Amino acid sequence: MIVLVIAGLIGITLAAYLTWIGNHNKLAVRSQSWNAALPLMEAGIEEALAHLNSSPATWATNGFALANNVYAKRRDVTEGYYLLEISTNISTPTITCWSYHNSPLKAGYIKRGVRVTCLRTYSSGGLLVKNQIIMSGGSRIDSFGSCDPAQSGPGGVYDISKSSDHVTVASTAGTADAIHVGTAEIYGKVAVGPGGTATVAGGSVGDMAWHANGNTGFQPGSSSSDSSISISNVDPPSLGGAFSLPPGGTVNGTNYVRIFTGGTYLIGAIQFSAPGLVTAPTTIYCSGAFKISGSGFIRIAPGASLKVYVAAGEISVSGGGVVNDTLVAANCSFFGMPTCDKVTVSGSGAYIGSITAPSASATLSGSAGYFGSLTTSNATLSGGAAFHYDTCLGGNAKQPYSPNSWTEL
Repeated sequence: MIVLVIAGLIGITLAAYLTWIGNHNKLAVRSQSWNAALPLMEAGIEEALAHLNSSPATWATNGFALANNVYAKRRDVTEGYYLLEISTNISTPTITCWSYHNSPLKAGYIKRGVRVTCLRTYSSGGLLVKNQIIMSGGSRIDSFGSCDPAQSGPGGVYDISKSSDHVTVASTAGTADAIHVGTAEIYGKVAVGPGGTATVAGGSVGDMAWHANGNTGFQPGSSSSDSSISISNVDPPSLGGAFSLPPGGTVNGTNYVRIFTGGTYLIGAIQFSAPGLVTAPTTIYCSGAFKISGSGFIRIAPGASLKVYVAAGEISVSGGGVVNDTLVAANCSFFGMPTCDKVTVSGSGAYIGSITAPSASATLSGSAGYFGSLTTSNATLSGGAAFHYDTCLGGNAKQPYSPNSWTEL
């Protein structure tokens, strides 16, 4: 009896142990299959993103078919299959992927799902605003490449005979008349936010051939309402070891009221009504308004560059403006902080550079033209002011769709 009882206990213990081992093995195998379903799901997301960015005329291609208001596709693989669905919202499309991985324990599949929202943004080049752009007076808006001899004249200067149609005039606003083209001539495209509109009255928007043929209005495909611009506030520069205002002097027969010889300068509000000179890479942090007026101007000498950060008030470039002897827009940059609310460019000289002031309303009326990029809250081009986007600054092309959020289902 004792032997039988001991044998029974040993049998029960062994059976329990074998059951535990079996359950543990099942859990381990199921965990491996659950994890294996993730790369299958990711493969589906990658295929959907590649499809969105392949620029088809319609998303009902490459095996995707429109059904129940989504573009759907199934792809079978060795490990199982996945189902893809893409929403019809071109501004912020949503990708839903269900992966079905073969179950090693029984017939069927282990299922996992994810939903990814996507955005397509614009970079900071070109003519970009948060709200409204108003053009009047027959302004010409086009592009050129100062670093490309095929798209510019000697030294990288703008040459109308080599100009191109690579500019995008964009607004994030989803309101009526977010871009008012008026009688302007835009050699490129316009884009507004979802629900917004662009209007034209006597002007023209399209590529070089569209304008060469004397067409007016919007060329088919030149206007879109999927602008998802990301315009961030400007951060201040590092002010370690900053200098105060430098003295002036005479250089090559010209008396300059200030000569910036490189480094970082911390100053208050300033107005240049007399010439200033920049002879080396220079950064200026201005706690108040920064103005150039009257007979004043700032000259950027060859080999030098200028970055101006304005904390409050306005940026006003009038009078002689900024004389950029480098002829490179990247060597002249103005930045407006969140409390910089106004930008004016009306000087008699050409402005070659970029201005980024996301909270400011900008007015361009300089007769000599603007060569570079502009990013503000609002913009008005008046008096036939010309705007020429320098593609060598980079950006402004419509960027690929990229994931914005990821939610497991």
